Formats: sequence, structure tokens, C-alpha cells
Amino acid sequence: MQNLTTPMREWIMRVIITEKPSVNNMLAQVVGGIYPNEEIFFIEAQPFWLNNFRFPKGLSLNEYPFYGQPAYKREQPWGTLVRRLSTHKDGLAIRGEAISLDTAKSVMLRADEIICACDWDHTGIWGFDLFIEQTLGPERASTYPVLVLSGGLDNNSVRRAFKSLITTDHESYQALLSAGKAKRLFEYNYAINSLAILGNLYRKLSSRKEPVFISKYTLQLLIWLSTNSPMAPWKIMSYMVDDWMGTGKYSKKDVRHLYGMGSAASRSSILQDLIKLGLAEETAKQKMQITSLGQAFVDDLHPDCSDVDLQFRIDAWMCQGVEAAEPAIRRYLNTFFGKQLRYKSKAR
Repeated sequence: MQNLTTPMREWIMRVIITEKPSVNNMLAQVVGGIYPNEEIFFIEAQPFWLNNFRFPKGLSLNEYPFYGQPAYKREQPWGTLVRRLSTHKDGLAIRGEAISLDTAKSVMLRADEIICACDWDHTGIWGFDLFIEQTLGPERASTYPVLVLSGGLDNNSVRRAFKSLITTDHESYQALLSAGKAKRLFEYNYAINSLAILGNLYRKLSSRKEPVFISKYTLQLLIWLSTNSPMAPWKIMSYMVDDWMGTGKYSKKDVRHLYGMGSAASRSSILQDLIKLGLAEETAKQKMQITSLGQAFVDDLHPDCSDVDLQFRIDAWMCQGVEAAEPAIRRYLNTFFGKQLRYKSKAR
């Protein structure tokens, strides 16, 4: 991808897109032997920096349930974390300055090659694709080389991975990308409808005025707690990982992407969200139980809002890929929120 407006160089410049500094450090130990006498940079592009939906504004209630294609904000601050450009030198990744997407673009346009070294899962591959779109856009190449980090992370395994690069048009890459897109398609439309429909229900019951988002798993866990509390938080999180079996319609052995309700990073946040919203509370015995507000919220939900199969259902859609799964995703969301919208109006 040599930019023709820049002077010709005598050396090769490569940019490796990763998710986090620890991967930079790991790759830096071996990349010099793979690409000797080259200029090598690392850019951290953690997916959660990109997962900021841009929602439509000004929708009236009669436009719900809403359905549309995901749109994303381009630049979003994320606490104290920053995207950095690191330089390879003597087997080390030297962390440099924080960079914007525009600065990342200028570096990438100077590169002779851009390599994807994001995590080999639906989140990492989806994140790389969106990062390329948000930086290079119409200037992106048709394909990019991909370092598949699915084996060991020792130096020998990383060397083997570098020697067997695939490209972004490979079927295994495309399957992960399509799985990631299917998940975001569901989450985008769920979030828009939840903010309006479930958010309005919460505000009516709590007398709070600010926008409230009740996530897919926060809702399902609240419904479950209405008949299974009080319970120790650690036991709840263990149940979310290992013991959530659903109705049995979906076999856990067929799961390929979503292992448990939420991720390891999000499960404690799901519990904290319930507490912050006043839907659950911790007892004097350090157990968690549903509050009167939480029970009132559950009582005002349409019975079909309870879906103990949700995580397995989403995983099955991801396995199908976004194009095959989209009709079912759209039908599910329209039915789920349509029933709740009508149920709400009857309740009034």
C-alpha cells in the first residue's frame, strides 16, 4: 500500500494491527527474525474502542420496534486507555505516543504491508475489519495478510504462524467476521429498542428521567433472579458460566462463540448494573436479591420477554453468519419488542 506521494524508501515498512500491548511484546520477540532489516510498527486497536454505536435520533414511539444496520461512532474516549503506536526495536515493542484514527491512517498509508494480528475470534476479527474501515475506508486494500494466533503463544508457535499467514478472504476469517457482524446486528437493534421500550418502563416505575439501557443479559438475569434470589454473587456468576442450560433446545456442545452468559469481563458489570439501577441489592449476608422495583419491572414485562435460550440462540445465529441469520434476528427482535410494546400499552 505504498503511498505514491511519499518518497521511495530503501527499506520495507510493515504495520501490525494487534489488540493490546501484551501481544505487541510477544510478537516483537520474533518479528525481527521474520522480517530482518525492516521498519516495523504496532498499532493497538482493541475492539471495545470501536464498539460505540451511533443511534438514530428523533424516532417517535410509533417507529418502534426499530430495525436497521449497525452504525458506529468514529472516535470515542475510553477512560484512561489510549490507542498507541509502538515501534519494533531489538526484539522489543517500544510504546510510543497515543494516536487518533487519522494519525493511524497516515501511518498505515505509508506501509508496504498491513498485517492483522488481532485475537483469532469473532471479536478480534470483527474489530480489525471495523478498524480498517474507520481508518482507511475507501482506500482499504481488497485483502490483508492475517497472523492466526490460535495455537501456543511461545516464540516457536508465533514463528510458525508468521510462516503460514492467511489472508482476509480465507473462509475461516470470513466465518469469524460474519459471526461478529451477526452479533453486532443483534446488539445494535436490541440496544435501540431497549433504550426506548424497556427504558420507558423503567422510568415509569422508578420516577427517574435519564436514559437507561438494560442489556440483553441484564434483563434475562433479572427475570431469573425474580425466582432464584437471594444468592451469593459468586454463585450467580458461576451459574452464568457453567450451569445456565437454557430449555435444552440448544446443545452446549454445539456452542462455538459464546461460552456462558456474558464474557469474563462483563459478568461482574451485569450484576453491578442491576444494583446501580436499583433492580437488585446486596443483603447484610452478602447475598444478592431482587428489589421491589426489580420485581415490579419483571411483573410489567410480557411473559415472552423471558428467554433462557438467548445466549445459545445468538451463538447459533453467529454460526450461521450474518446473511443467513438476519431474517431470524429481525423477526426475533420485532416479536420480542413488539409484544412488550403492546403489553405496556395494555398495562396502562
